[in-house]
Amino acid sequence: MRKKARSYKFSLIILLLLSFLLVIFLLMANNKRKQNQHNRIRQINQAVIYNKSHFNPCVKIYGVDVSKLTIDQAYRKVNKKAVNALMIDGRDIKLIRKDFETITRKQVEDYFNKQKTRLPNYQKYIFRNKELLDLKGKAENIVDAKVVFEILGKKYIFSRKKYYPKVECYNKAFHFLDDSLLKARIERLNQEYSTLHKKYHFETPEHGMILVRNESYGWAINSKQLIEAIKSAYINKHSVLKGHNFVYGIGYSSYGKGYGKGNNGLGNTYIAVSIPNQEAWFYKHGKLVLKINNIVTGTAANKLDATPKGVWYIHYKQSPSVLRGKNSDGTPYASRVRYWMPFTLSGCGLHDAAWRTDWSKTAYIKNGSHGCVNIKPSLIKAVWNVVEKDEPVVIY
Repeated sequence: MRKKARSYKFSLIILLLLSFLLVIFLLMANNKRKQNQHNRIRQINQAVIYNKSHFNPCVKIYGVDVSKLTIDQAYRKVNKKAVNALMIDGRDIKLIRKDFETITRKQVEDYFNKQKTRLPNYQKYIFRNKELLDLKGKAENIVDAKVVFEILGKKYIFSRKKYYPKVECYNKAFHFLDDSLLKARIERLNQEYSTLHKKYHFETPEHGMILVRNESYGWAINSKQLIEAIKSAYINKHSVLKGHNFVYGIGYSSYGKGYGKGNNGLGNTYIAVSIPNQEAWFYKHGKLVLKINNIVTGTAANKLDATPKGVWYIHYKQSPSVLRGKNSDGTPYASRVRYWMPFTLSGCGLHDAAWRTDWSKTAYIKNGSHGCVNIKPSLIKAVWNVVEKDEPVVIY
């Protein structure tokens, strides 16, 4: 009986001890759980705070890894490492890097807001340079671009590969690196076709063939304008450029005169003025419509007043007008005329001269005009009626 009692007591003690240990274990486990829960909450709060200012773990901007960076850090890294331009080299299109701001801080901030989550996540966020992708599509279009330039019935092909073997693409634009090849080719075309300041043979009404030189009359290819047009045509896929749209002139008007006309650009409507004969002829569509037998040109004895030789053109017509200038002695003059048709910027033109009494063939030698072509008042209206603006005036 005593043996059973001792065994019972021992079992009870063991049970109490185990119960105590169980309670201790449960208390410790509960404390551990609470501690883990507290740590977890603290970690979540830290992660929330961290994610407010840092990119998620799997983010790329323009091919640059900006994972876990701040906005400022990402801004600096992308601008330091991202490719931001293209190079068309022959038929190849290459990605390159140029030294300029690739992305603004505001754009980085916008990308940050697009990927922003309360807690970090491992979803992949890839933000591509759409501007560069758009340029790549356009670059592919100009790799084999060609432009046909038509001038006076002839055609010339300007291929991008030949004249601009290398083109850079960035900042929403194409940058053609070297104009020299195209500029040299256009200059050769100018030498072949342009008529400004060119000499040629002209058949006079009374002396046969003589050599004359275009002064303000004529045209030339506007090299700068044509170069820009060709580059624009490459980009915008325009295939043909017309020569008459790219010519210029000098004098009163910047537009070229005589483009596409025969007779060395004079056409068949022009004025011929003979200084030795003191006569003028007016042609319309190849026919002589008026001849003036007695004119007075600039004073030959004074080089400053001599009528300039060469081929000019009528700037405009004005009726009436007041001609102002200075006499040989420096005194000013103001002469009223009924009809005024200037052909030089220096003030030479056709006009009536009511004050003139000497209309002899030799008047121009010592008693001529200040460079103008004087016409008798009785004949000036007939001249006015046949002369046109931009009409060439050949003085010899």
